[in-house]
Amino acid sequence: MNDIEQDWTCPYKQATVASVAVDDSLLEIPNVSRSIKLNLPRSNSLDKLYYHSNKKNDTLKSLFPPSGYDDTDSDEDDEDTNQQVQLLRSFTVGSKHITHHREIWKCSASTNTPNGTHPDTTHASKKPPVFDHEIRISNDHGTIHAIATKGSLIAVGTSHCTIQSYNIDQAAETLFNTTEAVPSQQQDAIRSLCFSPVVQPNAMIWAGTENGSILAIETHSNKVVSKRTATHTSAITLMLQHGNVELWTIDESGDLNIWPIQRYSIHLATAAPQQFSVTKNPKTAILSATKSNTLWLSSGTSIDKFDRSTATLVPVIYIPTELGELTRLFTIPFHHNQIFAVHTDGHISAWDASTYQQTQCVSVAFMDTLTTVLPVGSFYVWAGFRNGMVAVYDTRSEPWVVVKIWKAHKNAIVKFTVDECSISESMPVISVDSLGHIAIWDGLLSEYWLEEQMTAHMGDYCDFTKLETMVCSWNMDAIKPDALTESDVDKVHEWLNGMSDPDIIMVGIQEIVDLNSKTLTAKSFLSLTRKIETIEEADELLTHRYMLWHDYLISIIDANFGKNAYKIIKTDQMVGLFSCIFVKTGLEEHIRQCDSNVVKTGFRLMNKSLHGNKGGIATRLVIDDTSVCFVNCHLAAGQSNVLTRNVDVDGILHSARFPVPALTETTAFKPDSDGTNILDHETCFLSGDLNYRIGMKRDQVLALLAAESHNKFEAWEALQQEDQLKKQLALNPMFRMFGFKEPPILFDPTYKYDRGTDAYDGSEKKRTPAWCDRILHRGPASLSNVYYRRHEVKASDHRPISAGFTIHAKTVCQDRLDQVKTRLKAEWEKFLQENAQNNKLRHVTRYGLCDENEARHRLEKSNWDVEQVVMDLYRDKGNCLN
Repeated sequence: MNDIEQDWTCPYKQATVASVAVDDSLLEIPNVSRSIKLNLPRSNSLDKLYYHSNKKNDTLKSLFPPSGYDDTDSDEDDEDTNQQVQLLRSFTVGSKHITHHREIWKCSASTNTPNGTHPDTTHASKKPPVFDHEIRISNDHGTIHAIATKGSLIAVGTSHCTIQSYNIDQAAETLFNTTEAVPSQQQDAIRSLCFSPVVQPNAMIWAGTENGSILAIETHSNKVVSKRTATHTSAITLMLQHGNVELWTIDESGDLNIWPIQRYSIHLATAAPQQFSVTKNPKTAILSATKSNTLWLSSGTSIDKFDRSTATLVPVIYIPTELGELTRLFTIPFHHNQIFAVHTDGHISAWDASTYQQTQCVSVAFMDTLTTVLPVGSFYVWAGFRNGMVAVYDTRSEPWVVVKIWKAHKNAIVKFTVDECSISESMPVISVDSLGHIAIWDGLLSEYWLEEQMTAHMGDYCDFTKLETMVCSWNMDAIKPDALTESDVDKVHEWLNGMSDPDIIMVGIQEIVDLNSKTLTAKSFLSLTRKIETIEEADELLTHRYMLWHDYLISIIDANFGKNAYKIIKTDQMVGLFSCIFVKTGLEEHIRQCDSNVVKTGFRLMNKSLHGNKGGIATRLVIDDTSVCFVNCHLAAGQSNVLTRNVDVDGILHSARFPVPALTETTAFKPDSDGTNILDHETCFLSGDLNYRIGMKRDQVLALLAAESHNKFEAWEALQQEDQLKKQLALNPMFRMFGFKEPPILFDPTYKYDRGTDAYDGSEKKRTPAWCDRILHRGPASLSNVYYRRHEVKASDHRPISAGFTIHAKTVCQDRLDQVKTRLKAEWEKFLQENAQNNKLRHVTRYGLCDENEARHRLEKSNWDVEQVVMDLYRDKGNCLN
């Protein structure tokens, strides 16, 4: 997957990734031959791990503080030391190098967020919404102060006193055919632009200048046909059309001129505009969508209402300081009678246009600084960011849903524009970056619509089979099988027998060996007094322990379900971590691909990983046409190390890479992916010792767990309100696991116990009990949880956990899929036609010469010829056109 596409959830990484222009190749999935990688049951996959050295040269000083890195588990909250040391963890799998900056979401000590909800990013598509090919225009005409579009025409006003126009319909390959630059008055930069209401190719461009002049330019001849000075005394920064009958121009000094549009044009030389005084230095202004002759505008600290009928200006909404200064106002048709305001700190607030009360606040600047916003269509909002990313939000739900996000420009995006009343069957959205480069996108999101509809109609072309799946996790604290007591053996059998007839059993083990000894070894490496061992050499020394548990797990599964009822389809290991996947005998015939990948977190020295004693193992299966990924994790320890754990899980989910699937298998993955990343899979399970703690004192936790005045459900609920992981999932939109779900936790904390007892930690450290061991899932709505529980094996300081799920594996019927796709494409073409007709209807009624019923009758009679209908209306209403 392309770097730009992959890193969108982590803005702090965008600055370190080279910008890459998006091209058509990003939308293609390589056609590689199908291969099935299945290892034998006793294989440890040592020769198949994807270990890669990183090419960046980090210095020793940047990787290790003078005291080294201490990964011991402590409840002491030494914030200064933690913040200094935690940020030095990094990852060395694949070609990625993740640098962790202090600008990461500051949730290590507190999960309090600013006012406002965060959008749901869990199912955002990363494909750029291009047309048949990508369209870009380089800037050779100076700083762009204004841009406008109508139909297939684009006009750009620059600081070099020019207006440049482009025609999308005449695009050749990726560049526009351009007209000659139209010069304006010397040293009089163009500050605002607006197209006349007439349809192409006779459209007129009106331009407001720095010196307060207004120009009228013919688009087909590029001639300045008229000019008016002296009506404005300062730069004209805003131009608004009131229906198709008036042009409202506003300058920096707060002078508002209202110009009558006669037929298709304004007679600038002779017209006598109505003049009013409104807000000075207005940053934004919009005409009311519900009340005629009402203007909403703002200079940044309030929303002012101008009523033309009474010539009054009243500040009706004062912006709270915590929201930040206001930069843009807009309305969304779906949200009737509401005004939306964009703020400098990345919030978008909504206000009732009648009561002036705040109704909503959304925080969208989770990737980077918000730089521009544009409403598109009935309910979409496009947002541009400083790092060149664009996000598209569906505003119909609470919270808003991110439907698209992609790298649109190398530089900050500063402007958007769209033809709100486009009468064509397309709606181009134009973006401009800080250097004036322009890109054109499909504002109707055609490809996204088709993908969503294909998903919604999956039952029409897929057959489904239930797969009962059991996920089992245990931090065993280096216990050996022969050290288990008779009672523990029974409980181990119970741990691996949570479902009566599972199809898949995933077993994830953490601390299969003593990690403390490995930590000491790593510390000794820092002294450089002995030869540095490789991960491969270390794993070979641990093979015996892995094989002990490998064979023991087989014996337990055989005892629970019958000998040879299950086969091991994949095993993999890292220092301390061991993953083992069992599938029911016969199911392996349906497995088309099986791969694993290891991500190490922990110590690095001169770009070499030294005993990554924490990290994750990702294992994926492609079963028929369904992809499932299991991630076994062990994250950073320590009561206060939330940030480090976040960085660890980010590195695991970001860095793990699988082979590119064959073209015939791409239906098994998410539509916008290439199948190489963990989150590309339709269903993901993430389990292990995640080490997230409860943000309460030990005595408080123990008191709640022991209290007899209330039931356990109340105690668990109270404790989970302070659970670090639940807070991250709920409040931190930059958290890579944002969007994962966890079944209800209806059991006591699984950590930390004195071995062989039911007593929580009695050592000197007296660690606070916590739900360190977790199982989370992310998948389609059909994915359901059967159970989630802990098991009372007392051999370790952790209790093992397990959960059962029902997956609906799909098999695609190609003939039925082709039929559904053909039907949906026909539906989309019908929608485009109806959408264009509705816009034509709206365009005609905006002249104020007829109502909607008459407009529809005339348009149908003329075969939807808008220009002819408008001419007939002027003729029939006594305004004959020359």
